[in-house]
Amino acid sequence: MAGTGKGPGLLTRTRRRTNDLLGKASMWRFQDHKERTRSFKKGDLERVLQIYRQNFEGGSEKVIEGYSSLFDDIFYIIEGPSEQVIGYCVCYLRLELQGMHLRKIAAIYSIAIDPAFQGQGLGNTLLEDCIQDLRKNNVHRIRLYADVNNKPAVNLYLKHGFLITGTKENICGKGKTCNVMDLNLR
Repeated sequence: MAGTGKGPGLLTRTRRRTNDLLGKASMWRFQDHKERTRSFKKGDLERVLQIYRQNFEGGSEKVIEGYSSLFDDIFYIIEGPSEQVIGYCVCYLRLELQGMHLRKIAAIYSIAIDPAFQGQGLGNTLLEDCIQDLRKNNVHRIRLYADVNNKPAVNLYLKHGFLITGTKENICGKGKTCNVMDLNLR
């Protein structure tokens, strides 16, 4: 609910649920892509985990499973033309006290595209939708962690206005150094 820190506001959830119900008849489309984003459904979990395994080593599938049940309103799926899940972005929200104000802070836990579909701008589409929904729902800042050696991902985030605010060890996998990246929305 808007203002509670528990997920996107009513209007955004309604728009996304309407898109989910209307499917191909939906008016919501992204620039020249036939693909579309929608909210996560329980039946998507196995395919999401498969994409996760294809893209990451040493991560925790259990975390993805937990977020899928807790944060389904901010768990984005991107589908190809055949309605096949080809990517996902999972976020979580928390409240942070800044001065006298509580601010909603989002973290992108994981974003990935099936390797067979990478390089087509789909990660860009998925990230744009995520940022847009979080902005509409009064999120103050988005944080994510990107492996310093994953130049395509780091460049994608920089293109969207994220700034590298530090580095952190072992958060993207054992023995890996990650950039801490933040995007201020307010």
